[in-house]
Amino acid sequence: MKFGAIGCSHTSQGYGEPWPIHLGKTLEMEPIIASSSGAGNSMFIEKCRRIADSEPNLIVVQITEPTRITTGLASFDLSSHTSDYNSELNDGGHFENTGYYTWNTFSNDPLFSKLGHKTKIDDFWRKEVSTSNWCYINTVHSMLAMQYICDNKKIPVIFFSWFLPFENFIPTKYNWLNDSMNLVRGCANDFFKDNQIKSLPDNHYGSDAHRQLVDGWLSRQIRKYVLE
Repeated sequence: MKFGAIGCSHTSQGYGEPWPIHLGKTLEMEPIIASSSGAGNSMFIEKCRRIADSEPNLIVVQITEPTRITTGLASFDLSSHTSDYNSELNDGGHFENTGYYTWNTFSNDPLFSKLGHKTKIDDFWRKEVSTSNWCYINTVHSMLAMQYICDNKKIPVIFFSWFLPFENFIPTKYNWLNDSMNLVRGCANDFFKDNQIKSLPDNHYGSDAHRQLVDGWLSRQIRKYVLE
């Protein structure tokens, strides 16, 4: 049996054995890992579609920071600045002949300069886009797209959030998602904080921290939905 594991760098194997490895041992299932380091939730959609095509028994999606906004980028259509270090399923800037760029609040201009474009957009993006309520709506839309893909393939999908509990960012007009989606309560960050588990210097977590996350929180939540 296999399950898909989709998420950002906190799902990648760049910092040791991540949660999909430990969850796979607990569920006795082989993980198909699709991580997108630094990317936003909308980049996960096509990877969800790709994994769903292989008909796994389950897909688990780790939702990342809602303010990460991912758009297309023609310069990365053939490969991205990280393609030399990652497999296609684990590239955060390129997937299936399509380039992706995830905007941030402080360093868009330097990258664009390397691509031959002179821009001054960081201040605008930080003040007007990353603080917009639309970021939360956009996250919900990404989740709905992945839910639809999985429903169409009749594959159970479970969502859990890394940075914020769902109730902190899903708009109240979408409260009906609580009854129509498998949403794990709480978030990974709160688990680490409550259990005083320290991160690595770059704010990621190593193998043992991920094992504790699975054993102490995530596996119980996943099993609840799987057994239902």
